[in-house]
Amino acid sequence: AANWRIDTEDPNDNSGNTPIPLFSAVDAQNKPQPITAAPRASTHPYGGSYVIIGTGKFFEYPDQTSTDMQSMYGLWVRPGDKAPIVMSDLQKFGWSETVQGPQTVRTLTGTGGFNWRTKRGWSVDLVANNQNAAGERVVADPSVERGVLTMASFQPSTTNDPCAGGGTS
Repeated sequence: AANWRIDTEDPNDNSGNTPIPLFSAVDAQNKPQPITAAPRASTHPYGGSYVIIGTGKFFEYPDQTSTDMQSMYGLWVRPGDKAPIVMSDLQKFGWSETVQGPQTVRTLTGTGGFNWRTKRGWSVDLVANNQNAAGERVVADPSVERGVLTMASFQPSTTNDPCAGGGTS
């Protein structure tokens, strides 16, 4: 990871520009959030691309017990725009969670007044009802079918044994 870098469109263009990522996922404390599942891109209704990503990882020993806040993001990469997307460009959504019989149902909240003309996307943390983060994360690729986003999240069991199974999704 220490040798990873961000490429420019042409590394030999002698522009003197410092390459920067299109988007850096960070939590409320500005701690980087890992993106390990493949982003999903589709055509945005106003042109350009609509990129969906989820954050979190589950492949190192400390991941089993991590309760770091992870999130989902929907980003609009406008046609010809190379400016990075920053958190203030996004509208923050939330979750309301209720138990209905054997199922837990989440409903997206805070979507009122969302406008693509003033925002470059949205974000939603993987906690419901303003609870504390409990280690929920996205480790599988999202899908978009007929305009419907499906993204599965996973919360491992909190055991320190990396060989133990369990968790919820």
